[in-house]
Amino acid sequence: MGIQTKTRRFADDKVPPLVDNTGMRSTKIAKKLNDFFTKHELVRFEKGTSIERPGDVPQFIYYIKSGFIRMYAVSPGGEELTLNIFKPGSYSYILMPIEDNSRFYYFEALTEVEAYKALRSQATEFIKGDAELLYELLERVGAGVMGLLTRMESLVFGSAYSKVAGVFLILGKRFGMPDGSLRMGIDFPVTHQQVAYMAGLSRETATHQILKLKKEGLVSTDKKCYFVEDMEKLTEVAELSQY
Repeated sequence: MGIQTKTRRFADDKVPPLVDNTGMRSTKIAKKLNDFFTKHELVRFEKGTSIERPGDVPQFIYYIKSGFIRMYAVSPGGEELTLNIFKPGSYSYILMPIEDNSRFYYFEALTEVEAYKALRSQATEFIKGDAELLYELLERVGAGVMGLLTRMESLVFGSAYSKVAGVFLILGKRFGMPDGSLRMGIDFPVTHQQVAYMAGLSRETATHQILKLKKEGLVSTDKKCYFVEDMEKLTEVAELSQY
């Protein structure tokens, strides 16, 4: 694929721990994943690096140590639609152990990324051989499907306003950092263009809707970090404005 990566290898006793913010119930499962993936090569992708493209034959599963990977599609007219964003502690290709479908989509380093790279065949055998890991994978797939269904409903029935409100709901749920109140900081580098890609809108339209959300006190910014001021209220606004 011609991808330029920087590689670092560590002795077994010097492997740094993975960042674990996936919300998994069991530290036992997290330890199993850490123990497996940290035995493999650690690679680094610069921001904007294309990791996979349609037509590529995927050979590896990446387990993200730090940074974010975007999965997206491109229409015949060149319009981009972000389908998923993988965070630290995620498999980069969630369905690859059970179906080879990544070749239809683009995968890009949204930020600088460090990830452990394991052969797909090895990762598949490892996961298949452990019932707890299979159940955890099933939970991830189930959560992903529900998220896609919610987004599909919003994209089909929603107004531009509800689509952008829905994007901030997703960002708050997936990347939110509670501060002890109803306010939720988003631990993710949000830009107007990324919101547009997730909502299936032009950048100009997304910007207009973001300004409306700010004016109504539903979202705010502080030093380039976005905050959802009230997740419950934002949920109500997004749902009511769909129909």
